[in-house]
Amino acid sequence: MEVSLEVLGSTARALRVTVPQQQFVEQVENRLRQLSRTLRIKGFRPGKIPVQVVRQRHLPQVYGEVVEKLANDSLREALAAEKVQPVVDPRVTVEEYGEDRPMKYQARFDVYPELAESRVSGLTLVEPEAAVEDAEVEEGMERLRRQSVEWKAVERPAATGDQVAFQYATCGMDETLAEIVEDSPDMALVLEPGTMLEELHEHLTGMSTGDEKSAQVAFTERADGHPLSGQTRQFRVRVQEVREAVLPDWEDSAWLTQCGGAGATRETIRDSVHAHLDYRRVEMQREYLVGQITQGLAAGKEPALPVPESLREWCLSVRVKEMGIPPEQELGRDHPIHQMALSDAQRITAFQALRASSGAEPTEEDQKRIETAYAGQFKDSAAARRNARQNPDVRGHLQREATWDAIIRWVLEHATVKKERMTLEQLGERTGR
Repeated sequence: MEVSLEVLGSTARALRVTVPQQQFVEQVENRLRQLSRTLRIKGFRPGKIPVQVVRQRHLPQVYGEVVEKLANDSLREALAAEKVQPVVDPRVTVEEYGEDRPMKYQARFDVYPELAESRVSGLTLVEPEAAVEDAEVEEGMERLRRQSVEWKAVERPAATGDQVAFQYATCGMDETLAEIVEDSPDMALVLEPGTMLEELHEHLTGMSTGDEKSAQVAFTERADGHPLSGQTRQFRVRVQEVREAVLPDWEDSAWLTQCGGAGATRETIRDSVHAHLDYRRVEMQREYLVGQITQGLAAGKEPALPVPESLREWCLSVRVKEMGIPPEQELGRDHPIHQMALSDAQRITAFQALRASSGAEPTEEDQKRIETAYAGQFKDSAAARRNARQNPDVRGHLQREATWDAIIRWVLEHATVKKERMTLEQLGERTGR
């Protein structure tokens, strides 16, 4: 087998492979003999079909099977011989084949870029120093109470924090708004700021049971491609009921058991909330540093880490599938999903290149620390720990986190680092969480 590797660009490669004629002929003859023993052809006894008859009737099929098998098998050997690892499966183009000549094909693929240590030393990073504050733990405990909220109907105007049940009609700005009738759709919303429906919440605030109102509602811009993002629509709403929140009491033993398991107390729940927030803190610190590293290496006209195009396309296909977008739907280059896919590809490229150049691998201590922090968020930490070891998705996620920690340590040793104190809220704002 003859193999030659061609460098087409910073990450693009082409592998040209020639499979000897004799190898192709042998594979064809072997497959023909197999089919002669297994095919059923009228006029011939099973297992007694002449090879020549099979050749006359099934040669194109056999050629196709042999070409595919030889390409798959020889490509693995060729990649190993050239010591290259494609980012995604190569695109193979068979150029010629036959029993009278060698089989030739070309495989195009991307590899991850190599990273010079000097490019890492040129980075300037902000290392966050954040700790879980008592006030943040208390807010977390209040969030737990709100998750078990019961709603009680009240006879007063709706205020922030209330739940409003209402019927509605809606249409575009160039359409005629319908009247609300008995079978109009209904909805219940908790009035709170910072949501996509914030403007609708503002219209519902101050309304009482039986009130009706027409309004224009502008939906907040979102980066996830939501169909109503940035649109303005007409609404007519009729309030059916205003409800206020009734939160569970910390002295309610049944709720404490439901919330934290048998024997739970306010203090044990507080410890669990603290552990959850501390795990979130560590995740956000990691995310903030990874974001800076990735963007720093991807910035500029000649980035230290150019993103392989095939990886970006793969990330786009994953995002499209996750968001339930039909594959046939055309997505313009300005669609937010393209930026998401690019960010995903940049992160993966940084991970692979930094891991290769640094040789950084998580220690056993890193893995135990990540696993312990993960399990500590749950009321049954032992079960969570077992799940972390047995569930391949969870195990893979925690392994990547531990590996990123090892990579980050290496980067911080080489880059210019400025430390900055910040709260969890500030860290969340910087990471978009």
